[in-house]
Amino acid sequence: MRVVDPQDMAATEEAIKEEIAAADASVIIVRRPCQLLKYVKAKPALSIDPDKCKGCRSCMKIGCPAIRFIDKKASIDPTLCVGCGLCEQMCKFGAFEGGAAK
Repeated sequence: MRVVDPQDMAATEEAIKEEIAAADASVIIVRRPCQLLKYVKAKPALSIDPDKCKGCRSCMKIGCPAIRFIDKKASIDPTLCVGCGLCEQMCKFGAFEGGAAK
């Protein structure tokens, strides 16, 4: 049995890979309420530095409704962003700024 924070993408991915490879049955428990629930207070919305965005679309892999592409660059709709920082963890170029920055 493993307990992980789903907003720590590296630890979550590692736990999934290890538990899939395990011969025995296993359980992964993620401990954090969904950011989209009404009672969870949103953090400030992130923004994108267009000079750092390379248009690689790796941030799109998380399926966030706040991220969209305009003119081959990512942009964030601040009315939809809850500031969780998952997109920030996906970006290899450091294009995401603000919000839940670590």
